[in-house]
Amino acid sequence: MVRGEQQEELMSRILAVGTVLPPFRISQTEANVLAGRHFGSRMEKLKRYLTVFDNALVDQRFFCVAPEWLLSEHRISETNQIYLEYAKELACKATVLCLNRAGVKPEHVDRIIFVSSSGIATPSLDVDVISKVGLRTNVRRTPIFGLGCAGGASGVSLAGAICRATSERVLLIAVELTLAE
Repeated sequence: MVRGEQQEELMSRILAVGTVLPPFRISQTEANVLAGRHFGSRMEKLKRYLTVFDNALVDQRFFCVAPEWLLSEHRISETNQIYLEYAKELACKATVLCLNRAGVKPEHVDRIIFVSSSGIATPSLDVDVISKVGLRTNVRRTPIFGLGCAGGASGVSLAGAICRATSERVLLIAVELTLAE
C-alpha cells in the first residue's frame, strides 16, 4: 500500500506490506534438485543454469502445488485453472492483511496495480479482489502482465510515480506462482 502525500514536494511512502505464501515449502537445495529433474535433458548446459540456486541468496521456495506435480506434463488449461484458483485466494488474503496493517479501509484505495505473469486472466484478477475485499467499484485499475520477475519492481516504481504525481492511495498486488516451464 503506497500513498502520495502533499508536502513541499509530493512524496510517496510504503504504508504496509502484506505477504501470503502458497502452502508447499521446499529448501533451495530441494528446489535445485527439482529443477534438475524437471528440465532433465531438455536444456543444454543445464548444470551451468542450476548454479543460480547456489547464488540466489534464497533459503526456501513456495509452491501452490506439491513439488512433484511439476515433474509431469500438464495442459495449459490445467495450469491456468490452478493459477486462477490460488492467485485469487492469495491476492485477496494479502490485500486484507496489507490494508489492515496500513490502517486503510478498502473503500479508501484509489488505484490498484495488479502484477502477474504466471497465468492468464481477462479481466485481470484485480476485479475479483475488488469485489471480494470490498474496494470501490470505481477504483482505478492498472494491470501489468508479461514482465516476469521484474514485474514487482516495475509495479513499485509505477506506484511511486503515481503517488509523486497525485495524492492517490495505491495498492500494489503482485502474484507469481510456479506452475509451468
